[in-house]
Amino acid sequence: MVSLCNAGTRDVGGMEKDTVARRRLHWQRSGFHLDSDTQVAETCTGDIVAYAAVKDTVGTLARIHGDFQVHREHDSVMLRDRLLGWLEHRARASVLHAPEGARVMLTHNVLAHDEARKQDLLRRGYELVHHTLRMRMALSEAPVDSIPEGILLRSAARSACHFENHS
Repeated sequence: MVSLCNAGTRDVGGMEKDTVARRRLHWQRSGFHLDSDTQVAETCTGDIVAYAAVKDTVGTLARIHGDFQVHREHDSVMLRDRLLGWLEHRARASVLHAPEGARVMLTHNVLAHDEARKQDLLRRGYELVHHTLRMRMALSEAPVDSIPEGILLRSAARSACHFENHS
């Protein structure tokens, strides 16, 4: 599973971000049920070539996050559509558990240059809500202090305590 997810992020994003520990933590979080919140596609030899998962967040605004990954050697519009169909079916089951009057939605995160995934979602009726930029900088040396005179930086702990007691 980790190698499948890393192959996808490497192909699209140029990096591997999944680990066994991270995947285990994800699967052990409260409210996640491996048997009902995931689907895999496997070959006749048992190799997992695609994966889909749902994460529910129920509140006044119920957000259900869907995620899927298909190995490039087995990629097809049909397989991606089957996974998306399962995700949508599973997400609709969550509507029953949402508070009355809640606005329930299924969301997916897509990298800007993942054109296939973007087109799959648009074709199925998803709407682009907003763009997010993730920016990074390599740090080769400690930053130079450049805080203006008269400004003090400190932990927010004291402010948080004051905020908790604020009515």
